[in-house]
Amino acid sequence: MPNIAALIGGNRYTVDEINRSDSQPIASHIEDAYNWLTSTMNKNNFETVLVNPKWTPCSKIENTKNCAQSDQVRENLYEIYDFNPLQEVNNDVYTLAVFTIFKITPVSLKPLWYDSTFFKNTLKGNAQLILTVNSRYSEYLYIKHLSEISQIAEETTHNKFIHIWTNTLISPFSLDSQCGPLEPQQYDMYSMDSRLNSTRCVLNALTDWFEWMKKNDVFDNTKIIMVADHGAHNYDQNWVRGAVNPIFLVKEFDQKGSIQTQRTLVQNSDVASIICSSIGGCRDISQNPILNPDKNKVCLLYTSPSP
Repeated sequence: MPNIAALIGGNRYTVDEINRSDSQPIASHIEDAYNWLTSTMNKNNFETVLVNPKWTPCSKIENTKNCAQSDQVRENLYEIYDFNPLQEVNNDVYTLAVFTIFKITPVSLKPLWYDSTFFKNTLKGNAQLILTVNSRYSEYLYIKHLSEISQIAEETTHNKFIHIWTNTLISPFSLDSQCGPLEPQQYDMYSMDSRLNSTRCVLNALTDWFEWMKKNDVFDNTKIIMVADHGAHNYDQNWVRGAVNPIFLVKEFDQKGSIQTQRTLVQNSDVASIICSSIGGCRDISQNPILNPDKNKVCLLYTSPSP
């Protein structure tokens, strides 16, 4: 959660900057970052579509053409893809209790609790599966629906900016081998198979979107940025070792050819700079580090104690 505002609004919202000011809760910083982004795009003649904004309700974000988070949008997608949400569960009380105890346990005792039967049992159960599928399956459906979201009416003079946030590739997973919702008592939400299924489904959906853009002659005139809040290492084993290496892919306007690796130091909070470099720059936003490398740049890593 501490990284989210920086991913949206740039280096002004990094953990150290937020801690330095200590002016408001993190959720308020995230809301401010979203509104900075949407107002900036609006001033530059872009219609903004937000898909699953994180930790901020659509009602608190202005200057959006569409904020795909409402119950009505979800219901429309469910009808299109023939999905009936699983039975309603208000909360998985057992899981909440176990994770709450884990959070407040002294660091020296966390390994004992982490290896206990209580903790392992939180990774099972229909209640958690129902909550996961009901909340996350719609995120996958939004990705499947991106070609429709991307269309621009012929009479408009605006460009379109689409900001997508998804937890689909973070456990617990919600997709089966056919890219449908996991069913109770049938799949393991934390298994490597479930992770691979979700990864394949999302990559295929994105590929369909890219192919749609090429077919409609808008791929070359589209800038695509793919970034994560953290990386991973050896799934389910010492993942924090790879946390400092989140995926960061950028396709510039009219860029062609194979993927190239650049050794310039960048961090995920540089997304704002990369966006702003395409619209002539933004006030109080540093230059795009890919185009203007800073040899003296320093990235700070913040971690919490791991079990």
